[in-house]
Amino acid sequence: PPPASSTRRSWEASPCSRRRSSGARAIAVEGHIASASPATANMQLSNLTVIKGNFRILNTNNKKLNLIHVPNGANPVVVNVQGNMEISGNSIVSLANTFNTTTPRAVVLDVDGNFTQGGGSFSLQEFNSPLGTATLSIGGHCTQTAGTFTATSTATSAVENLFVVELNGTSNQNVSISSGTIDNAANQVALRINNPAGATLTAPLAVGRMDFVNGNITTTNTNLLTINNTSSLPFVINGVSDNSYVNGPVRRRTNEAAHYA
Repeated sequence: PPPASSTRRSWEASPCSRRRSSGARAIAVEGHIASASPATANMQLSNLTVIKGNFRILNTNNKKLNLIHVPNGANPVVVNVQGNMEISGNSIVSLANTFNTTTPRAVVLDVDGNFTQGGGSFSLQEFNSPLGTATLSIGGHCTQTAGTFTATSTATSAVENLFVVELNGTSNQNVSISSGTIDNAANQVALRINNPAGATLTAPLAVGRMDFVNGNITTTNTNLLTINNTSSLPFVINGVSDNSYVNGPVRRRTNEAAHYA
């Protein structure tokens, strides 16, 4: 993992918190996070940071924590967690807040293992005028037992997905979201299926958009997939093929009173 000085440049841990490193195996942010500013802390994880273990954010004490630093540049900013990621307690976490970026630049948080949320809130993007896509890629299961998952940014796009949750594992991935949604108010959050082994909903899920690359997502009448975005633009449901589709019932919201086809 990067040294403590590179990940704590702009935030300080309170006396009851600690950043724990067990050799090269894990980084954990534990306890309460006291920001260097009154409202927001920046963890400043930089491009090509690799966390060689689990990444746990247990409690930010209702302070907002931005994870990834996104400077100007052309290539995507990618941070890799080689273990699991956990968010819990009174944590308010944002993958990115790209207000300092004046050129289009994507940001990716790539979690090789499971993503688990047991409380607090998680946002894919805070900035209301982002110039690139914010993506959470998950290689394992995606489980939420409490809290909210969204993109608090009010940005919208008619040409691309600005906020993406990508399932890109190699074995079947279960998705269970207790709040029932990963979408935002403008119905802009896309779920991307990029796993040849597929994914399975084990609870009902609402998304803004669907992006099919490889593999199916399996649903049931109980564990139903709902697509909230009512736009007729083709990329709202993108990439459907014989190799990638919804295996089961799906609900699509529309603005039409007639039958939907």
